[in-house]
Formats: sequence, structure tokens, C-alpha cells
Amino acid sequence: VVTILVFFANEQQTREFVEWGLGSFNRVRWGEMPYMSSSIVVALILAVLTIKPLNALLLGDNYAQSMGLNVKWARVVIMGSASIMAGAVVAYAGPIGFLGIAIPHIARGVFGTSDHRILVPGSILVGIVIALACGILAELPNSSLNLPINAATALFGGPVAIWVLLKARRGFAL
Repeated sequence: VVTILVFFANEQQTREFVEWGLGSFNRVRWGEMPYMSSSIVVALILAVLTIKPLNALLLGDNYAQSMGLNVKWARVVIMGSASIMAGAVVAYAGPIGFLGIAIPHIARGVFGTSDHRILVPGSILVGIVIALACGILAELPNSSLNLPINAATALFGGPVAIWVLLKARRGFAL
């Protein structure tokens, strides 16, 4: 579908699509912030409400179900929350790679726990710090050149993603 849309787009629309696809925080305008923020706030509330189910799921589906958790419903809410947050950011800033894979693993390492009461807010905090650092790196201080944010996130998140895959392959996933 995307290829068809690009094929029929004019030059300006194609350029805008390519720029969006590279990802940039600069594309988000203050007038768009209420729409993006309201979606993210709703998703964050859902994420906070899923902390106990996430902790129960750490012990396995059977244990969580024996505690009275509707596992299927919990997974729908958890995935819905993550999808709303990701969708809101991607709609305005474009796809920003590697952060969604790398941040939870880094937060677990930084905070040294699997308790989602710490990991959910911790992942948010670590994600904000790293996203801002990547944004600053992409801006190339003292230069008029601005790289797409994906250039900075790939430098950072790529090695973390590879590390996670290698650990999972050996059976020692975080």
C-alpha cells in the first residue's frame, strides 16, 4: 500500500514521506502536542494499571490465572497500551528504531529488578533520557547538519538489540 501511495504522490509528498520515515522530533509542532499527549497519557494510565498483571505474568500464565487474572484480557490491555504509545509517537515523529527494544532491557539492568512497579516508571525515565540524548546527538551541536534521529538510535540501540538476541539465543535472556 505504501509503495502505491508513493507511486501516485507528487514530489513534495514523496519528500515529506521519506523525511517522516527517517524519524525526527523536529517534526512535532506545539499545536499537535495536545493530540499526541492525550493519547500517550491514556496509554500511560493503562500501563500503570497493568503493573500487577505484569508482575503476575512473570511467574507464568498458569500461576497468574490461579491468582484470578484473566490472562488473555491482561495481554490485550498490555499490548493495547504499548500500541497506543508507539502509534502516537510514530504518527507525529515517524518510526524511531531500536528504543522500544533496548530501553526495557537497559532499565532492567539499571534498576536490577523484574518488579514492574519499578520497571514501568523506570523504563519511561530511561527512555526519555536516552531519546533526548539521541535527539541531541542527531542535531550535531555546533553544526548546521541535522541527522535523522534513527542514525543516533541505531548507534545506541543496535548493539543493545544484538546483545539481547545473543543472550536469548544462549538461553540467558533478561
